[in-house]
Amino acid sequence: MTRRHFRNFIFFPFSALVIIVILIWIATPFIAKHYLTTFFQEQGEKASVDSISVNFFPPKVDVKNLVVTKQQQEALSLKRATFEVEIWPLLARTVRISEANIDGFEITLAQQEKDWIIAGINTSQYLTEETEEKAPTVEETPSENSAPWSINLPVFSFTDSQFHLSRQPDSNTPAQLDSFTLKKLVVKDLSGQGESWNGEVSLSALVNEARFSVSSLFDYSPEKTSLDVKIKDSLLPINSFQHFIPEPYNQTIGKLA
Repeated sequence: MTRRHFRNFIFFPFSALVIIVILIWIATPFIAKHYLTTFFQEQGEKASVDSISVNFFPPKVDVKNLVVTKQQQEALSLKRATFEVEIWPLLARTVRISEANIDGFEITLAQQEKDWIIAGINTSQYLTEETEEKAPTVEETPSENSAPWSINLPVFSFTDSQFHLSRQPDSNTPAQLDSFTLKKLVVKDLSGQGESWNGEVSLSALVNEARFSVSSLFDYSPEKTSLDVKIKDSLLPINSFQHFIPEPYNQTIGKLA
């Protein structure tokens, strides 16, 4: 192979490919930020985000300081979220999420009669009254050589987050306000394939004035299930969640500790 052939058929095409990948890598965060802010603007809201970082090798998304406001009131905020997936395990039909963290997430949820408003967005606009006729589905029999994909998650953390819920099923009654504070949710060594799953989960949260901490080891399969649950540092005043309990069982007074 001459130098001319090397330049024309290897060096120049490879250089062009590298330049295209770099340009896409540089442009992706700006494009994502543009479409994100445009989406919320179409909903009558204002969105701001400090940074959106997107990497391709390995695939990783990092979002910092996202704030969505409507009528000068905060409807959604996120301090930071990161997700990273490893490439090489995909060749072995395994999704390995090497990093998954959500920190400082806060959102408002409101139920007004038949409508649900999430982060200031009325979800009824995405629902249609007309239902399309569905064609009959044909059940596919899995091939003997095709195994289900595996999922592996070493650690997932969801920390310092709040969910504000307002429920008013009837406009003639006052809205019921609730607050769910997720202090810490950690999932460790989660792995699964098909219907078999195992891992470790720990949760520390508050529902209104009630607080509880739970940790669990689980191993589930259709043939056998084992579960080890530990509850500690919990205080559950009945009035913090009795409106979630159906009548007449919600007339109880007291607390669990």
